[in-house]
Amino acid sequence: MIGKHVSFMQWLHLALTTPFEAFEIAATLILGEVGRWCLGGGKLREKIGDLITCLLIFYLVRPWIPILPAIAGVKIRPGAIAIVIALLGGHSVGNLLAYYFRKRTGIDIKDLESKNKTEQNTQNNS
Repeated sequence: MIGKHVSFMQWLHLALTTPFEAFEIAATLILGEVGRWCLGGGKLREKIGDLITCLLIFYLVRPWIPILPAIAGVKIRPGAIAIVIALLGGHSVGNLLAYYFRKRTGIDIKDLESKNKTEQNTQNNS
């Protein structure tokens, strides 16, 4: 498993031993950064950023869809999950995931995010 700080040689080793996994990781990281950049712009950039975010969220939850329990006797299909993610949008799904994470772990991701922004602003101002 790759940690937070990875050397160039570790990336090179990963790319040579498991090229598909390395490509998947790199593409996910690049798409995440492009999506984040797009969310900070005008209307068109926000729409593109939300699309990228929704695609990444679906990519994240897709492996877990087959093991979801049936709701009222109806098995949930991947297409239905994709439609729900698209209709809710990346921000709403992110808020739902943060709420679920807080309920399961007691850690408030939104609070951590706001603390990080405050720390960055104080560092930039000094």
